[in-house]
Amino acid sequence: MRILYLSLERNIDLAKKHEILYMDYTYKVNGDFPPEVYEEIRNFNPEMVLEREFNDGLSKYPELIGWIGKNLPECKKAIWLIDCHVVLKWHLDYSPLFDYVFVAISRYQPIIASHLREVGSNAKCFWLPLCYPNRTDRIKRNKSRVPFDIVFVGRWGRWFNERNRLIELLKDQYGEKFFTITDYCNMEEYIRQGVISFNKSFADDMNFRVFESIANGVELVTNDVPDLHLISTLQDRINIYHDDQELLDLCDSILSGEKENDVIKTQIWVQNHHCLIHRHKEILKMIKTGEQVKY
Repeated sequence: MRILYLSLERNIDLAKKHEILYMDYTYKVNGDFPPEVYEEIRNFNPEMVLEREFNDGLSKYPELIGWIGKNLPECKKAIWLIDCHVVLKWHLDYSPLFDYVFVAISRYQPIIASHLREVGSNAKCFWLPLCYPNRTDRIKRNKSRVPFDIVFVGRWGRWFNERNRLIELLKDQYGEKFFTITDYCNMEEYIRQGVISFNKSFADDMNFRVFESIANGVELVTNDVPDLHLISTLQDRINIYHDDQELLDLCDSILSGEKENDVIKTQIWVQNHHCLIHRHKEILKMIKTGEQVKY
């Protein structure tokens, strides 16, 4: 299949069996895509366009999707909505442009599906939980080269009051051994720089950080969110806190005990059936059958 893939990612597992044309918002000039981009798409003649949408304010392509709908009517259009908890209104407005809508956070799937029916869209709407990159190797690492005890990769500051408070709590407790950064393009690299990956979900839902942390062989210390049972074979890597003291106790226990040494020995753990390749297969399967994959 010829697939136009709208995302910052490159060399994804789909390319093993399909012809992929990669594009992202960096192709824009003065806020729009230049004529040569549209010509390249027309020449490629995609059978499907797949967009992985993140709330970065940039990875949004309504003009491109609208053009494809008008000029390449045989092309199936699919989107994976990642951050409905942050930009639900925009997702409601955007989703009717597609034939297939996949929603990462389970409780928003019926909301999107209901809206599609209300506006007269025939788009099919499915739940597709988040994932992490397709890695199957284990890479040994030297403890002396792991510079931090705890790492948080993600947003804080405005709007993230409870997350901000917990980050400050960890900073006070661990000082320079607690590292924070907003860099989603290099999330894996930064997560591997710590023994613990801290998570406080903004909307108390499963987020991308949960999967990235588990995938990269660190201990995940997280608030209790729905669907953690989906990563069932690595429950011993998931540490759930319910209050401030439990958060600090969990971190102290991991960093002072045998668990830290075990974490350091290997990294890159892959959860069965929760890799990106499995998600792509499920996207194609649900498009082909029109049925929801069961999780």
